[in-house]
This record gives sequence, C-alpha cells and structure tokens, in this order.
Amino acid sequence: MAIAPDSNTVVVTGGSTGSTGLDATTLAYNRAGRKLWTRYYDDPDHENDITGTLAIDPNGTAAIVAGSTERTSRHGTYNFLTIAYSLV
Repeated sequence: MAIAPDSNTVVVTGGSTGSTGLDATTLAYNRAGRKLWTRYYDDPDHENDITGTLAIDPNGTAAIVAGSTERTSRHGTYNFLTIAYSLV
C-alpha cells in the first residue's frame, strides 16, 4: 500500500481481492476526507496485479501508480505496471 498527499487530494493505492484474484485498487479523497473516486485495474489475463508505489505529478493533475502484473503464461513471473489517473 502507498499514500501520496498533495495540497488538495490524498491518493491511496493497494490491492483488493475480486472475482479474478488480486486487483490494483486506487482511491482518491479530498481534503475533507470525502472519497472522490475508486479505480480498479485487472489485467487482460485476470492474474494478480500489485501496486507498489505512488506519486502525484508536480502540477497536482495526475496520480501515477507503479507496480507489477502477473503473466498467465508463466505464473510467478511479472511485468511492470504503470497507470496514470487524472486528478482534475
């Protein structure tokens, strides 16, 4: 799990168990603690998706999530995962 605050938003990322295994889950909250949105990432092969780090871009307009996604053809082998979510 990772947390990244900026002056307007707090973003949290981690994982949640869905019907297809572990999915990368990212949530954004405003300064008052109200949830703005939740985003899930499930790779096309529906294998485990793991987030490891999180950053807010210098302009405060995007949350960048990085982690890995498991390959179906070779269980236990992972590819890089990078996702940018808009904060505006």
